[in-house]
Amino acid sequence: MFVASLLVISEALDATGVTTWAGRALTDRAGTGVRSLLVAVMVLAGVLTAVVSPNGSVAALRPMVVVVAVRGGHPPSHMVMPLAFAAHAGSVLALSGRTE
Repeated sequence: MFVASLLVISEALDATGVTTWAGRALTDRAGTGVRSLLVAVMVLAGVLTAVVSPNGSVAALRPMVVVVAVRGGHPPSHMVMPLAFAAHAGSVLALSGRTE
């Protein structure tokens, strides 16, 4: 149920256009280079995971990462895995951080 609800929230963010807006803001700041996009995505995931669980942050950021990767001409699979690793690394930023 938990994973299914995360996917529903992720799809809702994509359907409302939040992911398009966030992806555009990220590419405006980081550019379209693969290295700069990876660093920006990983920092964003780490900071978000300090507040939210790693699973929640990955579910929220996954559609945005796919949009950013496609617009930059990069394979989405090369950016989703670093997103997951950054989310787990970011979970130790908060004192209540946990790895799931």
